[in-house]
Amino acid sequence: MSHPTSRTPEIFVGNGEMAALMRAKDWTQTPLGPPEQWPEALKVATRILLTSRFEMWLGWGPEIAFLYNDAYRPTLGLKHPDGIAKPTRELWAEIWPDVEPRLRKVYEQGEATFDRALLLILERHGYPEETYHTFSYSPVLDDDGGVGGVFCAVSEDTDRVISERRLGSLRVLASGLAAADSRRAVLQAAQAGLAANPQDLPFSLTYLFEDDGSARLAFTTGFSGTHAAALQALDRSASGPWSLNTADALVDLSGFADLPMGAWGRAPSQAVVVPLIGQGKEAPIGAMVVGLNPYRPFDADYLGFLKLLAGQVSSSLASADAYEAEYRRAAALAEALEMRQQAAKALEDLNARLASEVELRTAERDRLRALFQRAPGFMCVLQGPDLVFEFMNEAYQQLVGHRDLTGLPVRQALPEIAGQGFFELLDEVYRTGQPFVGRNMPADIQREPGGPLERRFLNLVYQPIVEADGSVSGIFAEGHDVTHQMRAEKALRQLNETLEQQVRERTFERDAVWRMSQDLFVLCGLDGIYRSLNPAWSEVLGYQPAELVGTPFDALAHPDDLAATRAQFERLTAGQVVRDFDMRMRSKDGSYRWYSWYCVPEGDQFYAAGRDVTERKQFEEHLRSSQKMEALGQLTGGVAHDFNNLLQVISGNLQLLTKDIAGNERAEARVQNALAGVTRGSKLASQLLAFGRRQPLEPKVVNVGRFIKGMDDMLRRALGEEIEVETVISGGLWNTQVDPGQIENAILNLAINARDAMNGQGRLTIEAGNALLDDRYARQHDVTAGQYVMLAVTDTGSGIPPDVLERVFEPFFSTKPEGKGTGLGLSMVFGFVKQSGGHIKIYSEVGQGTTVKIYLPRVHEQEDVLTDLRAAPVRGGTETVLVVEDDDEVRETAVALLSDLGYRVLKARDATSALSIVESGLEIDLLFTDVVMPGPLRSPELARKAKARLPHMAVLFTSGYTENAIVHGGRLDPGVELLPKPYSREDLARKIRHVLANQQQRNRAASAPAAHAEEAAKKVANIAHWTVLLVEDDDLIRSSTAEMLAELGHRVLEAGDAASALTLLEASSIDLLVADVGLPDLSGAELARRAMRIRPRLGVVFATGDEAVSAEPDLRSAVLLVKPYSGDDLAQALASAIAKSKLDAAE
Repeated sequence: MSHPTSRTPEIFVGNGEMAALMRAKDWTQTPLGPPEQWPEALKVATRILLTSRFEMWLGWGPEIAFLYNDAYRPTLGLKHPDGIAKPTRELWAEIWPDVEPRLRKVYEQGEATFDRALLLILERHGYPEETYHTFSYSPVLDDDGGVGGVFCAVSEDTDRVISERRLGSLRVLASGLAAADSRRAVLQAAQAGLAANPQDLPFSLTYLFEDDGSARLAFTTGFSGTHAAALQALDRSASGPWSLNTADALVDLSGFADLPMGAWGRAPSQAVVVPLIGQGKEAPIGAMVVGLNPYRPFDADYLGFLKLLAGQVSSSLASADAYEAEYRRAAALAEALEMRQQAAKALEDLNARLASEVELRTAERDRLRALFQRAPGFMCVLQGPDLVFEFMNEAYQQLVGHRDLTGLPVRQALPEIAGQGFFELLDEVYRTGQPFVGRNMPADIQREPGGPLERRFLNLVYQPIVEADGSVSGIFAEGHDVTHQMRAEKALRQLNETLEQQVRERTFERDAVWRMSQDLFVLCGLDGIYRSLNPAWSEVLGYQPAELVGTPFDALAHPDDLAATRAQFERLTAGQVVRDFDMRMRSKDGSYRWYSWYCVPEGDQFYAAGRDVTERKQFEEHLRSSQKMEALGQLTGGVAHDFNNLLQVISGNLQLLTKDIAGNERAEARVQNALAGVTRGSKLASQLLAFGRRQPLEPKVVNVGRFIKGMDDMLRRALGEEIEVETVISGGLWNTQVDPGQIENAILNLAINARDAMNGQGRLTIEAGNALLDDRYARQHDVTAGQYVMLAVTDTGSGIPPDVLERVFEPFFSTKPEGKGTGLGLSMVFGFVKQSGGHIKIYSEVGQGTTVKIYLPRVHEQEDVLTDLRAAPVRGGTETVLVVEDDDEVRETAVALLSDLGYRVLKARDATSALSIVESGLEIDLLFTDVVMPGPLRSPELARKAKARLPHMAVLFTSGYTENAIVHGGRLDPGVELLPKPYSREDLARKIRHVLANQQQRNRAASAPAAHAEEAAKKVANIAHWTVLLVEDDDLIRSSTAEMLAELGHRVLEAGDAASALTLLEASSIDLLVADVGLPDLSGAELARRAMRIRPRLGVVFATGDEAVSAEPDLRSAVLLVKPYSGDDLAQALASAIAKSKLDAAE
């Protein structure tokens, strides 16, 4: 199993669950492979992903291996955490047909996609689920400039879309029921309203209870014909498919086939029975059976929505029943008056018929016909039990479409009105002899053959024709088409709704949409003035809506966005819809956030909705910046490589020339001036690499407070006597892991910038303290939340104007006169801090000075013992060095410098030639090779093969730019030694002795000490035998040293780290501690301190490969043993340590 390497945490940053899971994951079993081999673009994108609080996922490679952050976990549901690095096609198999074309467009065309509220049926909780998502797929370029992956920023809109859909259903139903004033009209409106939402109501059955206890089917939705589930009548108390007496009861539909599927391609598996409760009644008046959406869970929200629907239907039925009761009472009074009038007329007709009954009847019929034809309303006469058309006027013909109706029964003449209740009403009037009066009755009439049904509204009267014997011989029907009046009345009612109704509707809308949404909603006039805003303005921007009503639409726009904002406003005034317009809005605290706006004009105003896309914009900017930094890094790396090679040639030859001109003061001064120019050029190249984050770091655990104190003399010399330097170091300061040389350069750069800002006079304050960056700050400044060591440099200078402050970290940007600065100082500091996993912030006001704060991540390890090779003596040697360098001039310069130091030198122009020399059998002590080499064999591979052939050989790399050959995550690979170009003769001499000393110790450890066994045995009798605790993390050195100690007659206990050593100290009696200076968990010095607290008389020996290391002041009794050491050296060190410990005890 592959375990995370020391570089893995730099990719998987943050304290969230996903970062922890990724750090612990065995990546060798995934399509991505080990993280240390990932392309730099993938590493950068992963760090951005894990530090964002916005829902995001990243796909990489041809299989689109899936990575995601903490915010995205709810979208995965039960697929988390198994979804990490899984191919997207497998992870989201159920939606692959939907997303695959979009992903293909990104990979093949390099174009981004965007979808708003796209329906996706996900299986993330064990069942298919209706979900909606707004997301964008953006290409991520790999290190070669091609599309290596895809980045997706996503927002799930499921709750919003479903809430809006259900609110719309409630509005449609309420609108239809408002115009219904009869039971029949209510049922028709309810049927239309329920049918309008086939997503949440795939089918429904509405039953009304009769007085005899049965339930009659009033209407259905979703069914196209008869079905076993749609029973026309039910016994209320009997068991059957629907238990109407059980409120909110779920019903399993597995026993039914061919059920309606609504808007889905899948039939419901469950239904629910919802009671209809009448106004002021406890017992239900009926029940609704509703088939449930197969892709949504049946929860409290779903049930609440269905109860709201049932409540509207129940209330409207009760209102219609009350209205019809009142109307029947009024009709009864009118009928009594009519009967009296008919009696008087009948007496008059009887007298007339005595004179001439036949002629009178004929004349009366003709007169009535003529009168009927001129009547404004429609009229007809239906005769006999079949209700055959005997007569109809022109108005009736216009109503039904000028058909030939005479002599036809009404059911045959007007077949389209079957099922609308009219035939049943006519039969009832003919049977009972009671008239019927109908008001605003809807009728669907086919006015043209084969044409569509047209909805008309009628006021009508069905009057029975009663013969002298009291029998009914027919029906006289008359009425008026009031369709136009109905429409006008409806419009009038809408315009004249009561204030109470308006307030109720507005409250309902705002509670459901405005108050619940985190998006910005606004109603604005076409005069550009805000009229109404939702509460989200207060929550996210800090303004109360009342504060902004009456202000111009562009009052909060960023100055740089004003022109674009006004251009979009012009489109709105021209009647155009504005989509996906991004602009920055000013918060009340003065900060800005990005919003994407969707605006729709309506009359003299427009509606707008704005979604916060700040994190998306920050991510896009961060991604652009990272890709720009990557490109700049490649550029600066190439430039630095050639530039440093050139400087190396100049520097080396100048140093060699120094010996030839010794005594010529004028020539020596010129050479020193030239060397100073080389130093400045080297610094410029180093700054370029630091800004591009290509500088190889050698981080150590450092206490910044002690480090600053150690720089005091250097700072005072650099700043001059007129600058007052004050240092403020907080107590209990944490440690951080950072490259000591780079932090020194950063502090010096900031101090010199401060000096220049103060014109050489003022006060410079350097502070160090502990800091905690919380989640809110981290989100705003793109940094990982957690514990940091804060370093602040404050001056009393002139300050920085706001327009300049935004650009201070840009490379080559400078406000100094030409020739007074490169503009790379702060850029170098910025690049180094970011490469170290830190954060940098600058604060400044004109006339008030400037503060630069650097935040470096806290580490819990003990402080390392810092080795400064600059303090080591400059000396050469006689070993054999193989120089491998492709640049002829650089190679010859290096050969000359090494020869001048006394070494025997071999040389090769490329790695292949060097390997041939190694394989020739020549004895080589040190391989000194450039990192960047031409040809098929690269330098790291040369070093590996050479070490396999000559295991006792040391390796030292040199380069002006390391690429990624020996540097990963910005840090040198473990065990690698590097001498950066350009180097001086002194740097070369010290580094070679350091590398050779370490290798010689390893060689000594690897070889058996047989040659000294006899001599050591003789000495055993003359020395005391001690118990020695040996602490060394290098297995080979530890085993060889343990053998040497045993041969000296000592009892040896071994430990590979400080923790194991402390355990042995607690459990055993120890006389001597022999410890390496650099251990993986504690420094050797800190281990000695803790050990001496346990055993105060303990003798201490420090083993080190650095001759410049000195003992800590509080460990003056410790003895330094410099590697490589012999058995005699070791015996002498032990004896000295015992003697010193006894002396300390005596004191």
